[in-house]
Amino acid sequence: MKNQDVPDELLKDVLFLVENNKVLELRELLEKFHPIDILDIINDLENDLKVKLFEVLPLDMEATLLEEGNIEFFNFILSNLDTEHKKRILEYMSLDDMANMLSKLDENEQEEVIKLLSIDDAKNVKELLVYEEESSGSIMTTGYIKVNKNMTVKEAISHMRENASEADTIYYIYVVDDFLKLVGVVSLRDLITSREEVKIENIMSEKLISIKVDEHKEEAVRLVSKYDLLAIPVIDNNKRLKGIITVDDIIDVIEEDISYDIKDNKMIIIFVVAIIFFIIGYIIGKN
Repeated sequence: MKNQDVPDELLKDVLFLVENNKVLELRELLEKFHPIDILDIINDLENDLKVKLFEVLPLDMEATLLEEGNIEFFNFILSNLDTEHKKRILEYMSLDDMANMLSKLDENEQEEVIKLLSIDDAKNVKELLVYEEESSGSIMTTGYIKVNKNMTVKEAISHMRENASEADTIYYIYVVDDFLKLVGVVSLRDLITSREEVKIENIMSEKLISIKVDEHKEEAVRLVSKYDLLAIPVIDNNKRLKGIITVDDIIDVIEEDISYDIKDNKMIIIFVVAIIFFIIGYIIGKN
């Protein structure tokens, strides 16, 4: 079924460029669109053309589409790419999004993907897969910046610069002690406006809201909403920092809940309509 959000003229242009291998023109055209719109376009194509179009996109865009698509799209695309191409795309994917996708696969399928990852990424993804589906741990990301409380501001800024590209957010810099226990948080503003020689423990705030990995993800939604947070740190029972939950993760949870509510309401309506027809049929039969 054709997606109504994709104009016929646009789809026609894309088909022409794909079928005639006009790679540069195709990239220039698609650069004007949001990844979700590109995903709609790809899903309107025949299977062979889906792969052909996907392969001409930049790696970071390919990774974004795998994160935004459903599990069927994820499986279909990966099954039609060579091993090296898959490895390169997976390097660009957010680990929490990847873990979310893998959680919908069986263990053998999960392992097929995990073996394509670097040692560190594979370890992090496996850890994320351990958490219960409805727990805060299941929606957290390991893409954050943490610094030791004994670092100077200069050392912390240098560390942040080295790791910023892999972080989902840099607005909060989390502070840990030598045992990786969460002890505070520093805002980006406070970090860059403080003197270089000052110790992090002297500018950090110890008043921070956190959530445990095994708490329900709805509690994370409540806390982020109540305290108007951009992200919330996730800790284990020993107060060690395990990850963070960002606003984007919270929005995904809310959208998922809305989707389930709609499905539940549809089932209720169908059930009620069925009962009504049964009653009508019974009355007609009696008469």
